[in-house]
Order: sequence, then structure tokens, then C-alpha cells
Amino acid sequence: MTITPPTGFRIRIGSNFFTTSAITLTPTNGTLTSTQIDVRFNPTAVQSYNSNVTVASTNAPTRLVNVTGTGTASSGTPVVLAEPGALTFGAVTSSGGTGTRSFEVSGTDLTSGIVLTPSIGNIEIRNASAGGSFTKGPLTINPVNRTVASQVIEVRLVALVAQGNFNQRIDITSEGAEPTLVSVTAVNNSGAISDISVSNPNGNEFTFVTRPTTQSASQSYLLAGTNLIDPLIVRPIGPNAGYFQVSEDNQNFFSELSFTPDGQGNVTQRPIYVRFVPGVNAVTVTATIRNSSAPAPDFDVSVTGISEPTIRLDRGIGAFPDNIVKGTQTAPTSVRLDGFLLAGEVNVRFPADINDRNPTQTPQFQFSLDNGATYVTQASITPDDQGNFTRNVLVRYAPTRVGNAAQELLFSNASFFNGNEFALTSGFGRTTGFSIATEPTVQSTASIVRNGGSATITFNLSNPPAGTSYGQNRLVIASSTYEKLPTSLFPRDKQNFNPGTTENGAYRFGSGTAIEASSNTYVVFSAASDNFTVTNLDPNLTYYFFAFEFNNDGVLNAENYRVPNNEPQNPLPVELVEFTAKVRDNSVVLNWATASETNNRGFEVQRSSDAKTFTTVLFKKGAGTATTRTKYDAVDTKPLAGVSYYRLKQIDEDGTASFSKTVVVTTKLTEVSVYPNPTQGADVVNVALPSGTTDGLLVRITDLTGREIRQARLTNQGELNTQDLKPGTYIIIVGEGEAKVSRKLIKN
Repeated sequence: MTITPPTGFRIRIGSNFFTTSAITLTPTNGTLTSTQIDVRFNPTAVQSYNSNVTVASTNAPTRLVNVTGTGTASSGTPVVLAEPGALTFGAVTSSGGTGTRSFEVSGTDLTSGIVLTPSIGNIEIRNASAGGSFTKGPLTINPVNRTVASQVIEVRLVALVAQGNFNQRIDITSEGAEPTLVSVTAVNNSGAISDISVSNPNGNEFTFVTRPTTQSASQSYLLAGTNLIDPLIVRPIGPNAGYFQVSEDNQNFFSELSFTPDGQGNVTQRPIYVRFVPGVNAVTVTATIRNSSAPAPDFDVSVTGISEPTIRLDRGIGAFPDNIVKGTQTAPTSVRLDGFLLAGEVNVRFPADINDRNPTQTPQFQFSLDNGATYVTQASITPDDQGNFTRNVLVRYAPTRVGNAAQELLFSNASFFNGNEFALTSGFGRTTGFSIATEPTVQSTASIVRNGGSATITFNLSNPPAGTSYGQNRLVIASSTYEKLPTSLFPRDKQNFNPGTTENGAYRFGSGTAIEASSNTYVVFSAASDNFTVTNLDPNLTYYFFAFEFNNDGVLNAENYRVPNNEPQNPLPVELVEFTAKVRDNSVVLNWATASETNNRGFEVQRSSDAKTFTTVLFKKGAGTATTRTKYDAVDTKPLAGVSYYRLKQIDEDGTASFSKTVVVTTKLTEVSVYPNPTQGADVVNVALPSGTTDGLLVRITDLTGREIRQARLTNQGELNTQDLKPGTYIIIVGEGEAKVSRKLIKN
């Protein structure tokens, strides 16, 4: 039966709120018991109303109830109304009251909004007509055409309510209107909070597995309630609630259980059993078992039902750190792998890593099924007779190449996709990592040649100590401020730097990455070369250069720097600005100068005849530490004949050494003596110079047609072995290039 009010009137049943909408009453067995309908006049215009409330039902004659009223003009004075003016919550606890209470508020001739203000924080209100949220603060309802139509205000009591009688109010005001209020009363006899307790002593996971048309085995938890007012209700909720049932005796299962508190408001602890009932459906569903009794907070238990073949991980493997060194392994992360209702063996693997830096396509991630005893990239798992299994899986990142790695566990089983491989739709099998290159094991030495506004740095990359290796690249930072580079300015792994712009192949100081612009500290080099030049230096300033070896395997962000220690970094120790070698008379005069020195023990002058093997010919003591230009000179009184190569080996006080560039000189050969000549049976002849040494001097022996028989380099004794020569006449050529002379030798 439908009761419909006419315009200007509102209706209600019992203590419900008046409404302009139709009310429907449902008969029982075709009969509707006597029901009172209240009608309220609610004019919307200044006029007389004469209309009917319509009462209609299918297959029954429509009945009309005549209603009349006269709408008069307002006084113009703002008016606010609230009904009912009193709300009672009855018995409550410190947790609050049960349910909500409501009243209506309206207003006419308003010049501002209606403001509702609870007198205490235990009272929360909301505009139910507008669908608002509960609030402790003032609630404002703005008028339309100076009118606020009747609005339903919902009220609730929240914790912590003081013990004893609760007498508070909601003040209702609007500018120019007579204030009104709604009283809110309750009584808290216990002075205690209401609580629902749920425990799981058996460690149940509430995942239920069964095949369609069968009911799952049950799992249980313990439930109790204290200081409750309403019955304690247990029921599944959510879209899939119908797949689950609850029981208090593990025999009779229902869609809802209700437990009435005792005289003290308590529900003693008891087991609650839950089971999954899939019917004929092969599904995987989740729901919530809600345990509720206002005003205690709800306590939920999450449940999952499975009646179809399933492989799942309990959570995502996730991402590994992004600075793992190639060739190492991370600590593992643990996940649980479950399989249900499966047909036969399950295969699990990480797929091949397709990357040009990984020619063997080795997977970059590994897993263990035996608690870390062994790690593999593929394995097989055999379920139990029901097709179920649970395994703890440890996963780790084990990169064999640098850069990004992203892989996902793949599974195969006869229950899925005709046995073809697949990834989990949850994405939980995905994992990522980033690997950086290995760290260089030794720092190279270098020399610096300063020339006014430029400097050339040369690294000595030959003959690293046994078992060590220099970096693939070098980073150089220059500063006119720091004599020692602070650790805060050291490069960090995965950082890459711009060495700056170049002019004629030289890097321009100040155009590279600013390590600290305020201290004039910039990157001046970051590459694989063993030498470079930097320009745009201020000739009046001393610059300190700091070098760091690093590897990156040619991949951006894969940088791994060799950072010497956690102490400030010393600069390349001696700033060499020039080094020359000149022939003077029968000697070689060497000159060099430094712009600055730090802990410089001194220089070894080294000489070579082939630019490969050097020997030390003299030592020159250094200036120690100096910030001004220091000049040095030395004389090799017994130089090699012909072409000679000289370099400086600069040695620090701690024994650290670096080498200068190599300079070349050529001494002319004017007089060479070969004796005995003829040999008169001697197997060894002597080659003598009027000055200098024969050490390293090249000697070639030819026949009279110019055919070379052999060549050798002399020692400083000048002895030449002729034992293998047959008797005859030979040409002895001493020296090389332009610095060579020839002598005839007779072997007899």
C-alpha cells in the first residue's frame, strides 16, 4: 500500500521523520494491521491549500484523505526550528553510545546560515540529508532564498564518555534568530570502555581450500566481549559474504551468530568456527568476518576461499637496492609460495636475462627452496596428494652485469594454460635491482706539468701491483682552495660528472660539474684516457688536483669509485710545470720546476735507451712542502750514446711515487773505437767512446753487401761477442738514427 502526500504536506509513520516522499506499507498474508499516519502542514507559498493524501494499492480502490491549510506571509524575522528538542542515548559506556539519534532542523527568513555546535567533543553530528561526514566542530547549513528546508541531523556519542550522568546539548543559532538547542543525555554507569577481543592461538591463516560442491574444513578463532550493551554479532560481510558461514559448535553453521551479554555486559570467550562453501563454483574470493557490538569498535577477520587451481605468493618480492656490485649477492628476501588443487608437478624459474652485456643470458635473480642452503634459477615442486603445497622461498639479487635488471618468476603446471608458462596476475613475482661495476683495486699515480694558465696531467697506468687493476676511468677534481679534499666532496657510487667543455682538445676549468662552486672546486676530467690538459687556470693561483679511479662498464649510473679512505684526500703531490733535457758538450743537462709541492721527498732521474726499461742515474732532494715555484737542475755526465729517454720519478714522504712525461735527447757519435781489430782470434771485441757510456747502445753487424747478420745492445762495459762470426770483413754500425757511426771489423 502506498501513501502519497500532496504539495505543501509531509507524512510519517511512528517516530520517523516527516517526508514529502511516498511511504509504502507491506501487508502480511494480504492483511495490513492498523497503522497511524501523521501529516504535517509544510506550505511552500502564501496561499490556501486544499488537497488529498492518496492511499493506493493494486486491485483495491484508491482512498483520499482531505487535508487543508493556509500559508501566511512570514513576519520577516529569522526563525530556526529543531525537533525533537531532546535526544536520549540511555545507557552508554566510556566508548560511547549504541547507534545514532536524529533530529530535524529548519529555518525561515534567514540572513545567514544555521550553525549547529556540540557542547562537548563526545558529541559528533552530521547532515544526513546532505550526506555529510560526522564532525565534532560546528556544522553550518546555508539557506537558499533565505530558507533552510528541513534537514535530518544525525548524532552519535563517541569515546571517552565520563562516568555518571551525561547532560550536554547542541546549540543551534543563526544571525538575528532566537537561539535554540537540542539536549543530549545519557548515563554511563560502568565508567569502563567496551571492547571486543579476538585471538588466534592456533595461528590459522583463514585461507580455505576445497573443490566445488564440497564444504571446506573449518578454522577457528576465539571471541570475547567486555562491558557491552548490545548483543555481540558475528557475520560475514562484503560482496562475497555468501560463500562463508560461521558456527559456535563446529556443527551447525549460519550466516550470522548473536551473543547476548550477561548482567555485567560481558560475553565470555568462545570459539568461532568459519568455513567456505563454494557451491558449484570454482572461484577465489575474499570476505570479512565482522564481530560487532556498539559502542565497542568492530573487530574483523579477513578470510579467503579457494575452489580452483591456484598458485600464489603471499606478498610481492619487491625491489632490491640499486647499488649492488656486479658479481656479489644481496641478502635474501623471504616470501611464501602456495599451491592449491594442482595437477602434478609445478615448475618455477627466473627467465633468461636478454642483454648484450650478458652473453650467457644468466638470470640476474636466484631463489632457494631449502632455507638458503642452495640457490638456483629454476626448480620443480611436487604437491601433496590433494594437489597442495606451501614453500618458504628466499629470493636474492645476484647480478652478473651492471645496470637495470627486472625479472619475474614464471610458473608452469598442467592445471593452467595447457601447461605453458605464466606469471602471477598479482605481480608479486616481479623484482628489480640495479648493479654497479666492481671497484678498482689500486689508485694510479700521475704527474702534472703546469704551464701558466694550463696544466697537463699524465697517469701512469703501466705495471699495476700484482693482483690489482686500475680503473676503467678516472675522475679528476681541481680546486684552488682545498689542499686536502674534504670527504664530503668525494664522489659517491652511481654519480656521474660532466668534465666540461673543450677547446682544442683541452678541458676548460670551471665548465665542468661544480663540486663546490664557492671554493672554486670543479670536475676537470672524467674519462678513460691516461692524459689530459685543462685550461682557463689563473696563473696567479695554485691548483690542487684530486684523482679517483672508477669503473662503470660503459653504463651510465653504474659508477663505482675507489675512495681511498674516510680521511680527506691528498692532492696529486707535486705540480710539475716544466721538464727539459738538453745535450751540452758530452753531458745531458736536465732542468725542471714545480709550482707547488706537498710532502715531496725528492726526484729520481731515470734514463732508458728504449723508452721501456728505465734505470735511475741520480737523485735530487725535494723541497718537502712548498706553495711557491721551485727550480731543479741535474747533469748526466755519462749519457748514453745516441737516443736516450729521461723521466722523473717523484717520491712522497710516504713512499707514494708518480712519474713525469718522458723527454728525448740524442747525443752524436763522433769517435768510436773497436778493438782488437783485426780480432786475432779473440771472441770478444770492445766498443769504446771518448766520453759517456755504452750502456744500452745499439750495435748492428752487417756483411759488406749490407745484409744484417745480427744486432745487440751493449752493456756499460762495451763488450761485443763475435764468436759466431766466420773469418772475414764486417761492418760494425754503432748507434741509431742520425747518431750512428760505422767501423770496419776484420775477424781472423
